[in-house]
Amino acid sequence: MSIKVITAILLIVAIFPDLPNSYYQFLSWAVFIVALISAKFSFDDKSQVWLIVFVVMAIAFNPIAPVGFNSGTWQTLYVLSAIVFLIKGGVFNKWLK
Repeated sequence: MSIKVITAILLIVAIFPDLPNSYYQFLSWAVFIVALISAKFSFDDKSQVWLIVFVVMAIAFNPIAPVGFNSGTWQTLYVLSAIVFLIKGGVFNKWLK
């Protein structure tokens, strides 16, 4: 199981209510780091679209200078980010070919 798939699972868990604040802090660091690493690989592969997607994700989940989205926006970002990580983690390769 790739780190992107594990991060996607963490994002899906974040959808459920009443998790401790420490979970969301950990999640921000995890998504931030994995998004930056993925952006680096996208840059190396000259994949501009994925580079932009991962840079935007890193900015949104930046734990150093957090963005103050409301709860509904965060829920949407968790789902969309999980989908991105699952796609790039190869989970949907069977259906996307």
